[in-house]
Amino acid sequence: MTTLEVPGQSILVVDQAGLHLTKSYGTGVDGIIGLNLRSPVIESTVIQNIQKTEIAVPVATAGKGGELLLNAVDKSRFCGPIRWSNRGPSPYDWSVLMDRGIQLHDPITDTTFFTVPETDRTFSVLDSGSDGIYLRRPMYHALYERIPGAMQLPNGFWRVPCRGITELVFGIEEELYRIPYEDWVKKPNMTTSSSHVHWGGGPGMCQAKVYGSSPGPILLGAAFLRTVYTVFDFSRPGHERVGFAALA
Repeated sequence: MTTLEVPGQSILVVDQAGLHLTKSYGTGVDGIIGLNLRSPVIESTVIQNIQKTEIAVPVATAGKGGELLLNAVDKSRFCGPIRWSNRGPSPYDWSVLMDRGIQLHDPITDTTFFTVPETDRTFSVLDSGSDGIYLRRPMYHALYERIPGAMQLPNGFWRVPCRGITELVFGIEEELYRIPYEDWVKKPNMTTSSSHVHWGGGPGMCQAKVYGSSPGPILLGAAFLRTVYTVFDFSRPGHERVGFAALA
């Protein structure tokens, strides 16, 4: 066991999300993990003082025990192999190549019925500070147009049925990562009957965790990171990689 000291570094631990935190990031966010490669703390302190240069981040919903492990992985938290992807070309971000894009999948028929245009062969940024998944607006609209039962509001935003089966699938480096419907659609307020919760769009309609954004890279936030065990590997500067494994 070794000690890592970061003089003058403030660390905020939140064990009860306040109103402003909830509004900004959602009620289930685990935290904001500052792993920007140009960060002075990450580049000059963390990387130079850990031996295996691996950071494991299993992100969990509130109360289910997320972790941040430096120089280690917790084998009890995942099963199967860790599948590695080389970090993308940006000198700042942790991005991965989506070689098969973002897909919609029917788990009952085991059929992929739609691939969002322009999402294949593109890099997506892993963003632990965002609860959702952010797409450029043409991708955003194309996705919702193919989700069964989705409807567009007059303001241009979309709502989906609170109950459904469609899976979001992300094709990364020849592997497919599936997010069940209940994990990418926001749950109705537990204090109110689901028949009366509508988030706009009428009874039985809910907001999803996929949002439209201005031009820029696709962002994969906690809605994606909660579904995989994630490892950031710094062992070869300039050739960093990201590993994903199935949760145990």
